[in-house]
Amino acid sequence: MVCGRAGAFESTELVIPRSQWPEYVNSSSIAELPQVRQVLRQFDEGGRFRIIVRYPGGTANARWAGELIGWFIAHGVPGQYINRELGTGDPDSLLLLLVTGN
Repeated sequence: MVCGRAGAFESTELVIPRSQWPEYVNSSSIAELPQVRQVLRQFDEGGRFRIIVRYPGGTANARWAGELIGWFIAHGVPGQYINRELGTGDPDSLLLLLVTGN
């Protein structure tokens, strides 16, 4: 879902509800999440894309976001293209933003 366009920037917003997060986390269980597959399909290392992972407050949720970020890095997304930010508006979900622009 394209959620906005301001000037030369555009973002795609994807939500991962806690209920969809795999009970037993491993490389293939995270790869099966449609939101993760979509981010990987759209990501381009050309410097035009950034991935922002927003999480609800709290230590457990910060670890949850860190786990997802670690997965992206392990699967080829350079860490300098990923930011973690506090605040999803929903205590039981992660928000992924794929921001494009030049």
